[in-house]
Amino acid sequence: MLKPYIVERGVIRVIGKSVCFGGSRPKTGDIGDLFADMDGILRRIPNRADRLFLGISINHWNSMESGNAGPKRMAYMLGAEVRSLETYPFDHECRMIPASRWAYIPIRYDDPDVRALAPADKHDDMSFMTGAVFGWAKRWISENGYVKQDFPEELEIYGLHEGYDFTIAPEKGANLTIAIPIV
Repeated sequence: MLKPYIVERGVIRVIGKSVCFGGSRPKTGDIGDLFADMDGILRRIPNRADRLFLGISINHWNSMESGNAGPKRMAYMLGAEVRSLETYPFDHECRMIPASRWAYIPIRYDDPDVRALAPADKHDDMSFMTGAVFGWAKRWISENGYVKQDFPEELEIYGLHEGYDFTIAPEKGANLTIAIPIV
């Protein structure tokens, strides 16, 4: 695990629902609420491009780097890539992510290398583990001569199988692939 690979992607069109948190305005919900309603959210998305679904962190990386500028308003969107944004359910929203080169990082939370990124008492806290992987990715991107692309989205791609070694505990499958836009 933790073997990134580079992917060139065109524009990514997404339909889904989001929650906001951080910054000075009140939060609009919890990420857990989105996952609790995931089947309902995904079932209503028209024109899906594939069977995958996405978690999109918005301003997460920028918030980590804000320093003295204060906390940035962050959001998380749960949705799916679509072929067109022409129609979508009234209670959903759409987002268009620019074409970019992406560092894809396949992770499984049961992998010892991934678990080693966090203290033992945090191994069952998926949000903490995901944050630990983002911290590792930030270091990997810098050490390998890349820079994070200057737009606010990072992706969690659920259901992607590329980049995984299924000979190691194949019954457990892949958890997710973190995707970070780079230049």
